[in-house]
Amino acid sequence: MQAMRGKHSVGNFDLMVMTPQGQKWCNVSVLLANRENSSNQLALHIVREVHFRKRIELLMQEFIHDELCLTTEQTLTLARVKRSAIFNTKLSEREIEVLKLIAKGTSTKSVSQQLHISPSTVNNHVQHILRKLNASNRLDAVLRAEHSGLI
Repeated sequence: MQAMRGKHSVGNFDLMVMTPQGQKWCNVSVLLANRENSSNQLALHIVREVHFRKRIELLMQEFIHDELCLTTEQTLTLARVKRSAIFNTKLSEREIEVLKLIAKGTSTKSVSQQLHISPSTVNNHVQHILRKLNASNRLDAVLRAEHSGLI
């Protein structure tokens, strides 16, 4: 509503939603449109699973590659530069277990129960993962780990 009042775009954001198959991370894009002959705006929310967003990003990269007429080698070099910091990151087996469960939308309490460790230990693993992946939050860590092939 604030974006509509200020007449500026929101862009997109990620959130966890409950589906019949369980919790999933989704990306929401918000588009604002003016109604003809009206001062009221419409807000269109497009909700899709996060992996759809990744496919769109890959299509955009391909488009940019084609438009800039880059060679395959240049494209691979750019991809390596973008991913190099995370690509070389090493997570422990337990950190990977925790990260995989977080990627499924599992709560800290459920992770602790499934792995038979305390919630504090889960939080410690999460903090180590965030630091190692240079991520600002759990979703960011999951996206970075998936992008780099860690999970």
